[in-house]
Amino acid sequence: METTRTTKAWTPKSIMLFREDLEEIVKIFRTAAPDSVVSIEDEETQYPSFDEVLVHKGPAIADLRLINATVGIKLQLRRLPTATSTTTLATTKISDEADLTFYRAKEFLEGRRRPSQFWLGTVLPALCISIIPLCSFIMYLHRRDAPPYPLSFVLLAFVFALAISGLLMGPLFKYSTAYLVTLKREREDASFFKRNKDRFLMSLLFFVLGIVVTLILQYFK
Repeated sequence: METTRTTKAWTPKSIMLFREDLEEIVKIFRTAAPDSVVSIEDEETQYPSFDEVLVHKGPAIADLRLINATVGIKLQLRRLPTATSTTTLATTKISDEADLTFYRAKEFLEGRRRPSQFWLGTVLPALCISIIPLCSFIMYLHRRDAPPYPLSFVLLAFVFALAISGLLMGPLFKYSTAYLVTLKREREDASFFKRNKDRFLMSLLFFVLGIVVTLILQYFK
């Protein structure tokens, strides 16, 4: 019995690509057919090079397609007005060349996903959901305490407020940082913060989590 082959598609939840990354993707698309042409286009225009895209559209890429019709592979880069990404890598043919190119491109793009998405979208909400009931229970036990409240209670209320904020703001940060595609090279990007946004967000997250864990441990001592 033979397995039915179909076209393949993959949509990463986040992506961060600079000019050198886009050039590498074009090289990957030509691996199976070195003389083939990779079309660079959007909904309106086909461009002969990334330089032409830069001239007409500027460095920020909101909508662009890279297509190798000979091999049967395409990459759709799209940033919606809500800042979410609908980036999709897909094959358009059923062939060994298309499948091989797909897996090579997928492996490359997986290394260009933003690590902050996992922490802000998965870890942070899970921690907040765990902390909020614990803080609520402890605050309930002290509900009849007369002011002035002990410092530990005030700190616990602060932790509770942080957890509520994290639960609400985590998804917003997740979606606002899901997509960054630019025709600038990574070292040419004028914004140091933009290039290192993930590192800053993760450092801030770990710093706040450290404070929260310390306060909770201090309370139970």
